[in-house]
Amino acid sequence: MFFVGPIFGILGVIFVDGLKEDVIGTWLSEIVGYTVVSVGIFMLTIAYTRSKSIAFLQPQRISSLLIITENGVPIHQYEFNPMMKMKTEIPLVSGAISAITAIMGEAFDVSSNVRNIQFQEKELLLEFHELVDQNESLAFILITENISKFLEDALIRFADQFMREYSSSISVGVNFSNELIFEVDKLIRINFGYTSI
Repeated sequence: MFFVGPIFGILGVIFVDGLKEDVIGTWLSEIVGYTVVSVGIFMLTIAYTRSKSIAFLQPQRISSLLIITENGVPIHQYEFNPMMKMKTEIPLVSGAISAITAIMGEAFDVSSNVRNIQFQEKELLLEFHELVDQNESLAFILITENISKFLEDALIRFADQFMREYSSSISVGVNFSNELIFEVDKLIRINFGYTSI
């Protein structure tokens, strides 16, 4: 679709500018030409908005993705830009989320989980899933500069797929094998559009 849209646009321009002769008629070639250009733009827009592989064009910068238990035990951490040399402190992040949840529960009698936390320069997007066998919840925390619909959908998609494929491999306090870490990292890159399938 990425390539078909521009091809339609070029064909439309040819109809508008290229057929100056009275073969079809000036007004008819313009109507057909502009219609074909419009179809091309529409197709390109649809392809752009539905593609996961264009994350680099999205206006956000993602720092990290953390997977922790509700008690703050780290399960996995992925740095989207390892060159930044900024390692996220998991105990501090999990402590902050636990504190915010406890304060909101006490002050406003709220029993649901926090969905996002916004600061001036960073935003945390959270998704929670229950580990059925272990009576524990996992928190998937995305640390970014701006939350977007693309990132929300990518985090939900990743968390659902992670739980489907790896929830049986999780034992709280036991580290993942190197092979499993590689698979989870690949799953992250695919869901956030940094690697094609």
